[in-house]
Amino acid sequence: MELTKEEWVEAYEPQLHLRNESKNYYNENREALYGFYDIYDDEDKEFLKEISGDRIWTLVNEDNHDYILSGFHIVNRLEYYICAKPFDVDMEIVVDVGCCCDEEMDEECEDCE
Repeated sequence: MELTKEEWVEAYEPQLHLRNESKNYYNENREALYGFYDIYDDEDKEFLKEISGDRIWTLVNEDNHDYILSGFHIVNRLEYYICAKPFDVDMEIVVDVGCCCDEEMDEECEDCE
């Protein structure tokens, strides 16, 4: 199943990173939206182990395109999110976040053309 980022936020309610405000995303009004977790941070890694797997989501990158996938993934991972509402583990959910091309490095994908 594929969702937009807005549908994902509404349906699963990604949570703030409560221990480290610098790991939260903010809107243009400086209101905190949700946080990310990184397994290279020992505290984040231990915290993720305590969370039910049906509440963890993974941001991955493939060919300059970002996706949020339901579950804990390792390949091409960038960061993890924890949501208040669990997902159905029998269903793969994909959130298309869009391209991540770097204009300064003259990168361009099909979405940017």
